[in-house]
Amino acid sequence: SRNHRSPPDPSRPAPLLGMADMDEIWSEMQREQKTKSFAKTKVSDLSLLQREKKTKKVAKRMDSSLNWMSGWAKLKTEQEQFRPGVTAMAVREPPRTMVDALEELPTGTPEIFLAYIQRDINCLAEESLSVRLTSLQKLQRLLVLQVESLATDIIDAVMDALLKPLLKRMKDRSEKCRECAVKILRSLVENTSDLSAALPYIFPSLVGRLGSEDLDGVAHLPEIMRPDPEQKPTEIAQPVEESEEVRLQLGHFVASLLLRCSPTQIYAYIDEATGLIRAQAMDPFHEVKALACDTMISFCYNHTEMLLHFALPLARSLTSSLTHNHAKIRIGALKAVTACLWCGVWKHNFEIFQVLMAWQDPNKVPIKAFYEGVTNVNYMSTLSFDRHPAVRRFWFETLAHWMLRCVDKVDLEPYIAPYLLTGLCDENEEIALEVFW
Repeated sequence: SRNHRSPPDPSRPAPLLGMADMDEIWSEMQREQKTKSFAKTKVSDLSLLQREKKTKKVAKRMDSSLNWMSGWAKLKTEQEQFRPGVTAMAVREPPRTMVDALEELPTGTPEIFLAYIQRDINCLAEESLSVRLTSLQKLQRLLVLQVESLATDIIDAVMDALLKPLLKRMKDRSEKCRECAVKILRSLVENTSDLSAALPYIFPSLVGRLGSEDLDGVAHLPEIMRPDPEQKPTEIAQPVEESEEVRLQLGHFVASLLLRCSPTQIYAYIDEATGLIRAQAMDPFHEVKALACDTMISFCYNHTEMLLHFALPLARSLTSSLTHNHAKIRIGALKAVTACLWCGVWKHNFEIFQVLMAWQDPNKVPIKAFYEGVTNVNYMSTLSFDRHPAVRRFWFETLAHWMLRCVDKVDLEPYIAPYLLTGLCDENEEIALEVFW
């Protein structure tokens, strides 16, 4: 019948049971394969097989005996925020020093005096302008206005301690600070006993501030390629030191320095000394020019022998003074030219006159003459017809002095005589009569 079923054959397996066995066999084979591959891998460091345990970071605690230092880190952080990279506290207002506390400082020994002004010396390096200026004014009151009451050994000690700080203040941004520094240096140079140790620092600083290292602008050229110096009046267009008052104080400082130096010291710094005087003579400020003429006169008369080869450059630097608008400066320049003639005897005096009378070698033509017009200035003719009677009178007196007093007057007569005879026709009768006699 249809409902009758034959009994299952025990020799045939059930299909579901066979599929389950196959899945178990396959998973077992995969586990065996993973085990074999893991066994073949070589592990050099067994610690890599271990799992790292996460550890909690424990903050470092300071010993209870050092709790009093816990505020240092916070203080340092505040200072770094205030001035990054600098931990020292800056002085913003002028401090009250021992110079303010005492009317008269004790001057028993140099060490005691330096101890009382050391605070003001340190304040010269501060960034605050008011602090620097106040300290300089205090030192100026002590070392300039009251310098006569100080002993020589005290001034020598102050010179050693203040030389470099004051030379740095000569380049200060403030004009008033530069002026005070120059005044103090001048006072110390005039009153110290020995300048030998200070000269290697003073001369280079002055050369830098007055720009006298290369006034002709030919130092970078080989000697064979250097053109002839300019015969026209020359001045420094843009001085390194912009303030006229500071340049005037520098001129007084140079004059005092050259008077204090011995001939041996001048010989060691002869190039720097003559360059400083020339730079002042070519300065656009008229008071500096007048001071330069006086400085050149004393310098030439005191060191005549060693200025033989510097007579022509010194005289050439006076060309702008010989044509200046002020009669006083023109007269001072003539006196300075006379002093230069005493230095170049038998050697360079004729070259000085060639510059003054615009003489030019006909066989020597400058290259720029082929491209543009070249004109020269006859200073001797200009002075012979000067608009000021006092200048003309002094000019003819100077010519007569050259013809009578100069050592090499025989060589100079052909240059001088024609201009001296011009005075006979001067519009002022007194001047013409004086030339005649």
